[in-house]
Amino acid sequence: MKTIIFCLIAIILVSSTSFASSEATSDKKQSVSSQFKCKGTALCINGTVTKIVDGDTLYVKKYKIRLSLTSTPELNTMKGVKASNFLKNLCPIGSTVIVDQDDKQPYDKYKRVLGKVICSGKNLNAELLSSGHAKISKQFCKKSEFVTEDWAKPVCRS
Repeated sequence: MKTIIFCLIAIILVSSTSFASSEATSDKKQSVSSQFKCKGTALCINGTVTKIVDGDTLYVKKYKIRLSLTSTPELNTMKGVKASNFLKNLCPIGSTVIVDQDDKQPYDKYKRVLGKVICSGKNLNAELLSSGHAKISKQFCKKSEFVTEDWAKPVCRS
């Protein structure tokens, strides 16, 4: 009888420890995701990066995401390969991201979701631009909700 009681107490202790641990992990995930809030009324996608196509395009869940206002060179150039590698290092496959779809230009002509992508607390659009791996296509400034953000202002306001 003492053995059964001992086993039950051990099971309860182990269960409560793992529950507390998972609860802390859950709270940590919430605090990380709550640091960034999507704006506007378009999609707000929380998910895992499943594929990186190139320096400015990646997959999250069923969505093909194109970084809004951010354009990197094509993969058939050395600069394009460097931009893609930069993105892969900054936000590897399996990373959790938040995508704030652009309210004013939700999709591009290829039906990709256009948006600002946050990975590990970093704005991928801004990181690619500030590192010199991407440029802003000025023609899209009038079509984006993100033109007033610090990373887009220098080009879009000039």
